[in-house]
Amino acid sequence: MLGLASGFSRLDRMLNGLQPGLYVLAGAPSVGKTTFLVQLADQVAAASNARLLLVSFENPRENLVLKSLARLARRDCLELERGRVPLPEVRRAWERYAAVAHRIYLVEGGPQVTLDWLRAQVSEVKRQGGPCVLLLDYLQKMLVNVAGNGSTKEKADLLAMGLRGLSRDLETPVVTVSSQSRAGYQGGGGPRISTLATLKESGEIEYSADVVLHLRPCEPNDPRAGQAGGGRARPIWLDVEKNRYGEKGEVALTFHPALASFYEEGEHAV
Repeated sequence: MLGLASGFSRLDRMLNGLQPGLYVLAGAPSVGKTTFLVQLADQVAAASNARLLLVSFENPRENLVLKSLARLARRDCLELERGRVPLPEVRRAWERYAAVAHRIYLVEGGPQVTLDWLRAQVSEVKRQGGPCVLLLDYLQKMLVNVAGNGSTKEKADLLAMGLRGLSRDLETPVVTVSSQSRAGYQGGGGPRISTLATLKESGEIEYSADVVLHLRPCEPNDPRAGQAGGGRARPIWLDVEKNRYGEKGEVALTFHPALASFYEEGEHAV
């Protein structure tokens, strides 16, 4: 592959790995966008010498680490948080996480997070050696930090162009979560609605993105709908809606919300 391995083999074949450019991850509420982003960071760090800068406006750092530990321990997030998981299991999960955690920088988003600030942080991370990947959760939450008196859409356009420029100038993959309009996650038996048309404040986000990914729950008439891996697991489609680096298509995933983990159909969770 030309790019960095994501840890999802079919996705890597379609994208040719994570390369410098702007990747937009969209999906309905509670479909697992933040969980996917955290797992992606962990897996890229485990498969390469890359450093990951994950900026979250949605979750405190402790919650992001908890997701990683729950996935590695294969234990329920709430049980882990409440101290109901045996300490030896927690220690084993922590040892596995610690092997990559020194290359994962978790930042709680706030008013300090501007495009200039992101550029400075990515430049500093790259000076420490190896490639860097910037992950942002999520784009619309950062709009309040965009200077000027323009409309929300105008600010979203400026931010999308700025993130793509950052990725090109610093040769860094930038992965950002984006909201969808309600029309983007309506159910029904008809053809699915393209996420390109339903990205919230769509416009420059759609055009600037090199890759658009869409986490989509299975609809009731989908053959996979009743074939989850047991418990609270549920099947999810990861649609590659736009891809300047290769093919478009679908990746069949199973999502375990309690275990904060995704894995590709036919593969076991890590």
